Amino acid sequence: MAIKDILVHVDSTAKSDLRLKIGVELAERNEAHLVGLHAKPYPYIPPAAPDLSPIYGELIDDQQRLIDQDAEAAKKRFDDALRHTNISQEWRAVTGDPSEVIRRHARYADYVIVGQNNAEADRQAVDLPEGILLTTGRPAIVVPNNPNVKTFGRNVMVAWDDGIQATRAIHDAMPILQAAENVTVLAVNPADTGDHGAMPCADICHHLARHGVKAYAYPVTTHEFTTEHMILKRAFEHGIDLLVMGAYGHSRMREFVFGGVTAHVLEHMQLPVLMSH
Repeated sequence: MAIKDILVHVDSTAKSDLRLKIGVELAERNEAHLVGLHAKPYPYIPPAAPDLSPIYGELIDDQQRLIDQDAEAAKKRFDDALRHTNISQEWRAVTGDPSEVIRRHARYADYVIVGQNNAEADRQAVDLPEGILLTTGRPAIVVPNNPNVKTFGRNVMVAWDDGIQATRAIHDAMPILQAAENVTVLAVNPADTGDHGAMPCADICHHLARHGVKAYAYPVTTHEFTTEHMILKRAFEHGIDLLVMGAYGHSRMREFVFGGVTAHVLEHMQLPVLMSH
């Protein structure tokens, strides 16, 4: 897959800066078109109350001013990030329900770059990144709120379980894997999942090699850590700057109720994660 369209969700906070940096880097490497998207929510109109109705107009005007200020601040972050580049670029500030706006535009991109969900998020309260993963059919690069890495896509780890989602994630990430300096394929407790063959990770590493990716097989067996803990533990220990994995092998509701690898990684990640569903 050639990377030609990259969409970055941009808000007015400093958390957008790393998203933009990754988007610019990918666009420069691949001569791709970079779109910065800011979703402008509608002003919130509270339920009708006789004693408040005279000031509804003022409340709506105040909210709209804040929404417009956020859009201007987001545009400035986009302009600053691309000021000294020559890449093809485009800015979009679109009014509507933020979740729907981002999902609609994401369908026309090769990669969608979004931020990690923040429980203390601002007014937009966007259903990200889960909504993107489950409703667009596009791979998402999820960028942590508090990263502990300084590079992107040089030292990559693939979380491999021989499943559909992991297979899709590898092929979605292929251009990044081909450009990486190091690629590690990690399988946690392979005897318990999938059909890994006599040598776990060997078949997928051979497949990657035929695509020009030199990948190292790294099967591990542990009874001390869960799969999700082991993935993040090994990523930290090996200085990984991008994790590639499938998302929601089980239903989202099951992960919400019982916990799961995707939900844990999205909550505790401190490095960018490319996910596919």
